[in-house]
Parts: sequence; structure tokens; C-alpha cells
Amino acid sequence: MIERARILEQMIINEPGVMDGEDIHHELAGGGHGRKLALKEIPQESDTYRYLIETEAQTISELYDPLPDVIIGMANSANRIARDTVGVLEADVELIDTEKNRFGHVVPTYAGRVLLRRLEPEFALVIEDVGTTGRTVAKFIEKLEIKYSIPRIEALFTWQRQPELTVLDRRGIAHNSIINTELKTYRSEKECKNDPDGYCYNNIQLLKRKAKHKRNEEPK
Repeated sequence: MIERARILEQMIINEPGVMDGEDIHHELAGGGHGRKLALKEIPQESDTYRYLIETEAQTISELYDPLPDVIIGMANSANRIARDTVGVLEADVELIDTEKNRFGHVVPTYAGRVLLRRLEPEFALVIEDVGTTGRTVAKFIEKLEIKYSIPRIEALFTWQRQPELTVLDRRGIAHNSIINTELKTYRSEKECKNDPDGYCYNNIQLLKRKAKHKRNEEPK
């Protein structure tokens, strides 16, 4: 799987519009600064996306025995990854879709809530496309544990962009990643301006986030 991960990483980097170039950086969710990595921009019919889904499915098959009862994609961008991965797993695994509520928090859809109550799964795997801090996933998993009493919930990230996801580690949430390659990320604009290697310090163009849900969103 290590070789597949390397190939997938290069395919993602080469995919137009997925990763910021050297001349720009973004304000990330929660106010951090870094090169944006938007896996949702990978075209559905592309070789990159097909390889990504194959790699997700193979990773899950190799890492988890028994397989999870349900796979849950984090809204919005990881929903399609979860859906298509379940489609190629060739196993009795149910998909749970999620959405963002009016506060910008990730929650299971109505159909997902009904399915979780009916199935009473023993093991749920949460899929997220990009992991920066793990905070959003941690909060989502904690709510699942409380509301649905799922004994085992773990997370799988397609790309982990920090060496450690300390929020998940502190809360004892097991997690894995397919690609674990650091992308320089600053927690705030101040950090980005003060570090001689920072994007803002070096006057690299900053693209601000849209205002929608900004107060409620946190780093992934």
C-alpha cells in the first residue's frame, strides 16, 4: 500500500485545480493559512479519482478485519469518496451519508440517522478527505458515540497534512491515513506573517474564505 499511496499522492498533485500552486495560499477553515488541498475538485471520471477509490477500498480491506459495519463520509467533500468506496468494497458494508446543518456542523442525514438506529452498528469507519487538526472529525465521532452508542468508531483520512493529529490522539480516537505528507500550515495569519518561511511573510497571495459559516467552522 505504500507504493499505491505514493502514486496516488503524485496523481493528486498533478491534477489541475486540486492543490494551490507556489504563488498562492488560502485562509483555511478555522482561520489557519496554508496551501489548499481540495480533493473535491478531482473530476469524477478521472483516472486519479478511480485510483483514489481503489486505494481507499484496498486500504480498508487490509487495515480492518472484520470490516466496518458502516462507512460514514464527512460532508461535504468526503461523501462521494465514502459512497464510491462502499460501491467497490464488495462486502456487506452500509453507507451513511452526512450533511452540514445550519450551524455548519457535520451530522448524519435523516436517512442516515434512521439507518444508524436500525442497524445498531458495532463498528463505524468515518472517512475524511483531508486531515489538518482532526478537530471536526473528533467532534463528529464524539457525537456519534453519545447519540448512537457505537462501541467502535475509527477515522480514515485520504491525506493527512500534519505529522500528528493531536486532537484525535488526545481523545483516544484511532485513526489511519492513506497519504501522510505534511503541507506547511499555520494556525493563524499572525503566525504566517511572523515566520520568515511564512506565506504572508513572503507576500504570497492570500485567498480569503467566504463568510458563510465562518464563525462556526474549525480546522479539519
